[in-house]
Amino acid sequence: EPEIVKNFLLKTLHLQALTKRIDNFTLGDGVMPASFKVLHDPIRKTDTMIADFGESAIGRVAPVDSGFWWIILLRAYTRSTGDHTLADMPDCQRGMRLILTLCLAEGFDTFPTLLCADGCCMIDRRMGIYGYPIEIQALFFMALRCARLLLKPEGGGKEFIERIDKRLHALSYHLRSYFWLDFQQLNSVYRYKTEEYSHTAVNKFN
Repeated sequence: EPEIVKNFLLKTLHLQALTKRIDNFTLGDGVMPASFKVLHDPIRKTDTMIADFGESAIGRVAPVDSGFWWIILLRAYTRSTGDHTLADMPDCQRGMRLILTLCLAEGFDTFPTLLCADGCCMIDRRMGIYGYPIEIQALFFMALRCARLLLKPEGGGKEFIERIDKRLHALSYHLRSYFWLDFQQLNSVYRYKTEEYSHTAVNKFN
């Protein structure tokens, strides 16, 4: 039902706007909740939504992928219904820009892929998923493609569109070069030497 999806997108967007604190540390504005629950007060007969931004998760890690899923779902809703008014709303445009601000931030990383903490996945919270897991990179790529179609140039959107275009180009090359495995590549990997350095290193990532 389109109305259910629309309501879900708006409710989670409202939760994104909340102040997110874990152990006296404030998370970035763009973080989307990993989950939420509805608490019912039988006396006041009211319902309150309580969001989980990682404080209840395994490892107490904020979700990396929930923001990506939100952008992808918004694109799916827009394409399925033909209704662009939701994505064009200032709040939705701002929500996308906040998510992109987090994942496109420049830092110490030297790769176009997204560095992730252990247990960072919203849906599958098992430990041992950290570094540059392929499932996060695939979602990252898809979310960037969707955001590229949904963002409006006004209100700072033009800058993000330009940054998305640059990142998609670099990310596509990186994934095709280093994440794509066939028998020839596997045979090369098996013969890698360890702890190589310099620009001549075959095993670039050790």
